[in-house]
Amino acid sequence: ENLNNLPLVKSVSHMGWAEKNFLPGAEGDIVLDVDDDGVSAVVSGYSPSGDFQIWKDTVRPIRENHPIARFMMSASFAAPLLKLVNQRVFIVHAWGASRGGKTAAAKAALSVWGDPDTLMTNFNATKVGLERLAAFYSDLPLVIDEKQVVGDRQGFIESLVYMIGLGKGKTRGSKGGGIQAFSSWRTIAMTTGEEPLTTGSSRGGVSTRAIELYGLPIGDESLAGKIHEQTKEHHGHAGVMFVRRMMEALTEDPEIFKTDFEVLKEELTRQAGDKSRSHLSAVATVILGDYYSSQWIFGLDEDTAFTQAMG
Repeated sequence: ENLNNLPLVKSVSHMGWAEKNFLPGAEGDIVLDVDDDGVSAVVSGYSPSGDFQIWKDTVRPIRENHPIARFMMSASFAAPLLKLVNQRVFIVHAWGASRGGKTAAAKAALSVWGDPDTLMTNFNATKVGLERLAAFYSDLPLVIDEKQVVGDRQGFIESLVYMIGLGKGKTRGSKGGGIQAFSSWRTIAMTTGEEPLTTGSSRGGVSTRAIELYGLPIGDESLAGKIHEQTKEHHGHAGVMFVRRMMEALTEDPEIFKTDFEVLKEELTRQAGDKSRSHLSAVATVILGDYYSSQWIFGLDEDTAFTQAMG
């Protein structure tokens, strides 16, 4: 009776790319529909809150004085670009002494898209839980805080790196027979801790999937405290703005991001010589995120944005 009365709505169960649309920011006629209780709890985290200008003023010192934290924020902006430049999943791991602003930097990066307190997870989670979270975030950054909570379980850490880097979940049987639908993602994962992600005995596949940044992401405790406070209230505006500008750029030139990505890779290869090709491609993706966010979000001109991104 209601087939002709109820509207037909297209829905997806994940964030990020959905055909030519993108959630959040360019949803079009597609709606988000999730039935997993754990995932439902983080959906509200993607709602914009507070004042965009206050957020921008809060994170501006990161971009000016704290290169590791800036790299993490640029990686956050770059996550939706992975599909466009055909780059595989990779991990950015910031590690160093305690009280170095690692969690504050991670929150600043996540606040691009929403409430970092809701969206951030930690290593005290199961592989299945992180797999489902990665599948839901899909083309948006996955941030996992505090590596040290798992102690010396290096095997577990490396299996997580492989799982996230693979970009798809395990093959599982369904209760009614057959197999469950594959879960997949193409994201930039960011992790933090007081120890490196890899060790001298780590397999090569782990190190090629991870960029490890040692140091103090935000050494200024006053700034770190301010970021903790302000990003809780002011967040979620920049990501939507970035996505809408990204869609406008694609309409004007569908190949623009691929072209810029190849130029950046060539320049990095010229500068870095014999460095790992996978690392150079990953860094080029982050630079691309920095370059465009500098123009679209922070108002820099094209030349200044390029100079700062390459610096």
